[in-house]
Amino acid sequence: MRILVTGSSGFIGFHLCKKLLEFGHEVVGLDNHSDYYDIKLKELRLNQLYNENFSFHLCDINNISLINSEFDLAINLAAQAGVRVKKENEYLYKSTNVDGFESFCRYCADKNIKNIIYASSSSVYSDEGIQAFNEKDTKLSPKSMYGRSKLENEIFAKNFSESYGLNMLGLRFFSVYGPWGRPDMAYFFFTRSLHDGSKIYLNNHGKMKRDMTYIDDIIDGTTRSINYLMTKNN
Repeated sequence: MRILVTGSSGFIGFHLCKKLLEFGHEVVGLDNHSDYYDIKLKELRLNQLYNENFSFHLCDINNISLINSEFDLAINLAAQAGVRVKKENEYLYKSTNVDGFESFCRYCADKNIKNIIYASSSSVYSDEGIQAFNEKDTKLSPKSMYGRSKLENEIFAKNFSESYGLNMLGLRFFSVYGPWGRPDMAYFFFTRSLHDGSKIYLNNHGKMKRDMTYIDDIIDGTTRSINYLMTKNN
């Protein structure tokens, strides 16, 4: 297949593109290389992907209409990540996560891309009075701007797919870790503190539990979702 992946230089996007290329697909990546964390890491990931079946557009998702091509499948992973950003950057939750996602969806409709997968987040769930998340029972009540932007994506996707006859599948990723990971994640801070012999700071006095998902499991689930979507609708 010919597959479009937005956020292709990001942590999950990089690993997904790598796997899709291993499977023999043609992949077109899009990423704006934002400076939320070190751009050099994104460039290093990107350089690992280049081969005859991979091409790349350094482009903001809101300008996705500049890509004039046809695709069998589109996957949106582009987003302003993280539940906490600097105050002056909070606008990115709307401009990238909300407006950018809507631009992505309209692009798919315009280009007649019927099969679409997009990244949502565990941040759409409420964390009040529960022992473990349950997709059927846990209340959707995000506390962060990031979580609210992702829930807004889900609502928009449902309405948009019904209006335009698109096959859209949203995946709620849970705290992903692994090689080439995002340096703003807690496990990087903990490791750096251990290395430097400095204090490790925990929120809520350390009274918490947190599950994380290894990147290979995320990619396995995503590729299985691709197979499910394409088998079901073709």
